[in-house]
Amino acid sequence: MTAKFTLLITLIMLSGLGINAMGYEQKIDVFHELQADEYGGLYVEGNIIHVNIVTCKENLVPRIDRPDIVYHEVDYTLADLEKLKRELQPLMGEFSIQELGIDTKLNRLSITLYKADDDDRQRLDQWLNERGAGSMCVVTETEYEVVLQ
Repeated sequence: MTAKFTLLITLIMLSGLGINAMGYEQKIDVFHELQADEYGGLYVEGNIIHVNIVTCKENLVPRIDRPDIVYHEVDYTLADLEKLKRELQPLMGEFSIQELGIDTKLNRLSITLYKADDDDRQRLDQWLNERGAGSMCVVTETEYEVVLQ
């Protein structure tokens, strides 16, 4: 209840004269009150805050009428993408996955394969499709190995 009240007060402040004095961190904080299963995340590009709104969850995201805040309709919540990422993490070696990350701008799980052969790629595609997650991912390949020291 307190978080919702804080969000309401912040929205009231944003709609008034105080918005021009606010920095980007304060504007973004309004959206960080949201849970990962309520929206598709946000990102800053240039001077614009981009907020991803998931279809059928539009009413959960506060709308602020500002030229420096843009809304995009997307398919997946952050929770959907984080869940898939957690499921894939223990299988990274099996599928020759070098990197896993959430690309908020694309609203996809980014998967980078390292020296994967066709069999690795096919098994990964099959694993994703069995879970209905094939369209949730962007898969790329690299020949460069990341070595952590």
